Amino acid sequence: MRLIAMLLLFASPAFAEVKPIPLEGSIAYLGDSCGANGKAAQCRLTFEIKGATAKLLYDRMPAKAVIDTCTETLVKMDGNGMRCFKNKNDYDCDFGYSFKKRKLSLSDMSC
Repeated sequence: MRLIAMLLLFASPAFAEVKPIPLEGSIAYLGDSCGANGKAAQCRLTFEIKGATAKLLYDRMPAKAVIDTCTETLVKMDGNGMRCFKNKNDYDCDFGYSFKKRKLSLSDMSC
């Protein structure tokens, strides 16, 4: 019981500083890669994040922003499948997840 009390005592300041940001976006299967029941081995999902969360990700990505040839907006990529776009004051991030590879991937969202 003492251990739990000590953990709560030391952990509480860290948790008190966490301020959740509402998540705005969507998730979708990539084409028909997941089959009828969504359980095919090659199944991949794509995630799209918008708004304040996308801005936070964009601002914190260390990559240099470049002009994306598809969207003609600024884009940053992290090398692990996440990419974030900035168009004036609009922010949008996307990434994919491969169940077969068990890792993040590009979302395969096209022009």
